[in-house]
Amino acid sequence: MHLIRLLIQGRTAELAGYPALDQDRRMRTIGLDRLARRQAAILNPGNAALFQKYADGVNAFIVTAPQALHLEFRLAGISPEPWTVTDSLSLLYFWVLPRPPTWTRKSSSRCCCAPWDTTEPAGSCP
Repeated sequence: MHLIRLLIQGRTAELAGYPALDQDRRMRTIGLDRLARRQAAILNPGNAALFQKYADGVNAFIVTAPQALHLEFRLAGISPEPWTVTDSLSLLYFWVLPRPPTWTRKSSSRCCCAPWDTTEPAGSCP
């Protein structure tokens, strides 16, 4: 979730460095995080409460079970940031972006950690 959030927010260069800058610029231009922030501010109270309960559960896990966090966090020396309603909304928007038919979860991982490859559809990022 943390890597996808960094991808959506255009912040993968924080982990991957200079090679991720073009990808970050693209994602900031697309603006899913900006859209999600605007939408979170106008959610009806019932939906806002549901999204907040989900975020509260994610955050409770982060706080109460730090030993259960993925190895990648320890290796990279980072901690996950608190999850927000905006994060959930931006994740939903990310998953409905048009993608090539060959898109897989592996493609998502590649997008988080490598520059976009426009020469092959499976390697393309949104």
